[in-house]
Amino acid sequence: MSSTTLGGRASSAIPRRGPRPHRAGVRIAIAAVAAVGAASAAMVAAPAQAADTVSDVSLAWSINDESGGGAYFGGCNFLSAGAAGDTGRSRVWAEADGFYAATAGNVSLAKPVNGEGMVAPTWATKCQNSAGAAVGTGAGSTTGTVATFAGGAGSVDLSAGTAEIDWTGTLTVAFYGGLTYWTLSNPHLSVANGHGTVTATGSGYGASMDDPDVWEAITPQPITVATLSTVTLDADGFQVTPDYLGVEVTPASGSAQNRTGDYWGSFPQDFVAFHALTGQSSYWYSSGGAADPKKIAKPIAVEWQLVGPPGPAPSVTVSDVAVSSTGQTVITITGSGFDPQSSIAVYPPLAGSPGGVYIAFGKFAQVWKPSEGAGSAARPNAGVKWAVLAENVDQVGGAANGAVVLGADGTFTATLTISKAAADANGIADGRYGIYTYPGGGAATPGFETFTAVEFLDPGDIPIDVTVPEETPPPPPGEFTWTITDSSAVVMGTAVAGETAFTASGALPAVNVTDTRTAAPAWSISGQVSDFVGGDNTFGAQALGWAPSVTANTVDAVAGASVAPGAGGTGLGASRTLAASALGHALGSAQVTAGLSLAIPLDTAPGDYTGILTLTAIG
Repeated sequence: MSSTTLGGRASSAIPRRGPRPHRAGVRIAIAAVAAVGAASAAMVAAPAQAADTVSDVSLAWSINDESGGGAYFGGCNFLSAGAAGDTGRSRVWAEADGFYAATAGNVSLAKPVNGEGMVAPTWATKCQNSAGAAVGTGAGSTTGTVATFAGGAGSVDLSAGTAEIDWTGTLTVAFYGGLTYWTLSNPHLSVANGHGTVTATGSGYGASMDDPDVWEAITPQPITVATLSTVTLDADGFQVTPDYLGVEVTPASGSAQNRTGDYWGSFPQDFVAFHALTGQSSYWYSSGGAADPKKIAKPIAVEWQLVGPPGPAPSVTVSDVAVSSTGQTVITITGSGFDPQSSIAVYPPLAGSPGGVYIAFGKFAQVWKPSEGAGSAARPNAGVKWAVLAENVDQVGGAANGAVVLGADGTFTATLTISKAAADANGIADGRYGIYTYPGGGAATPGFETFTAVEFLDPGDIPIDVTVPEETPPPPPGEFTWTITDSSAVVMGTAVAGETAFTASGALPAVNVTDTRTAAPAWSISGQVSDFVGGDNTFGAQALGWAPSVTANTVDAVAGASVAPGAGGTGLGASRTLAASALGHALGSAQVTAGLSLAIPLDTAPGDYTGILTLTAIG
């Protein structure tokens, strides 16, 4: 038995019963398993893609409006790049302290300024809005300062929807002009199954609004800075608003959480617990005050640039490789795959720029490659061209001195006039006649080193060419294949509370089945789901049911029986047939799908749940 996991999932939301719904997701990951009962059976599945290594990843965040808003004392709350020093007590910062910075290592700040765009703030402008006026304590009044962590590195797998990125650097968050401040260092991003977290090391100094003499260094500790839902990764990164609205928290100190109105919510629980040490606890969740609208988390933007698959390997085609040993012959050489950016010259006139590629004719030594340590004496040219980018043609002497254009796509076309006499005049005695390419400007690019043999024919010699193709294997005696057509999310919608259950519906991605085996053996595809798990909470697999159907059917496939969801039966908690064909069926194909339905118990705790639906093919 072999298995493969395809990237499908279903999502639904379970509302909290009561006046304010609480949204929570239900996901079904779809796995596919093939039990092969005949030698000709096969399973077709989407190939897995390896994760891409990424670097120079940026994370930009203004945290929330309160982090750049006006304060009732000290002017404003503000961000500062780097780790601020110790004031020794709870007091407002002074410019002379030297604590404030707009850049520090990988961390930089920028704020909007009307008519100028995003610019680095200064000590004088750190408390100003985009119009240059001082920010106030009212809702919507903020500097809009964004902190960016640059130079992140890690891995991204778009097909699996995962990412793991680390940054180094520190950001200081100061409230009330510096009366209380803390630091966020070395953030880490983790994304899987559409959900993400940003964690970091939190530290700083503990202060108390009730006792100005309290001032204690906080031991560095891990904190969850943000939790992210519905994260969609793409080749450039993603942007998402962290969870806040509707998030419940139990404060360790400060005011109780207010859970009414349009702005109630919280940063993560352990983040709020950390701020019991800084004295800022109630500034990170709704406490019922006028500042609650400013506490809501602002969007996080993460940017990377995925490097695509490697381009084609350098290759050369020569118009004529069997020429007369007398006189001269003009030949045309075309090349492809010579990526200019992959070969940087070390010698003038192109030092530090793409060095291009030399195209040479000669009788070179057996060991001739620069990458193997061979010096220029091993490469006696009897004709040479230098393919460089168009903007560098004049720098290497122009066409009159053998320059040809190397396209940005790595292609070139060059002509050389060759003769045996010219090659023999300065060639290596036991060398090989041929067309050679190698990197220009002293670059170390082994892939640019190619050799195409040239044969010189004496009068009366007639070359005879023949191509032997690759052997084409005989067609197999038919095969059985099945493929899940869509690996994207199965959206179950928002669960609706009924008299007996929360209900939601969706559709299984279509499964294409083809059976051309001449013996026409029986086959079947069945499915079974696991229990749904969300943290410490679960609900049973029986909550999922389906109604199979078959279309485009030329293989005598029969849809499996409908399975009702709910507590009264086993649902898809037991293996159920999706579709099948009996022995002796017609040869052909069919498309199989099923409507999915959930009946979730009403006492299910709100939260994000995941179950695994496994499809098994036997045939």
